[in-house]
Amino acid sequence: MTMNPDDALTSEEYASLAEIAKGLLATDVPHEHTEKLSRLGLITKRHGEYILTDEGQRQLARGR
Repeated sequence: MTMNPDDALTSEEYASLAEIAKGLLATDVPHEHTEKLSRLGLITKRHGEYILTDEGQRQLARGR
């Protein structure tokens, strides 16, 4: 997936992605972050919890 410049993650959004990767409950992550991360295909909801998609794992491995 190619992200346009408007979709670039802020440092706070990247931190939220990292927290979700650790299994942090999404209630501790700002709603705006989960909305954007989901829209970008970086996270998905499974069994009521957010998890990283393959693309989300690649983004986390690449860094901001």
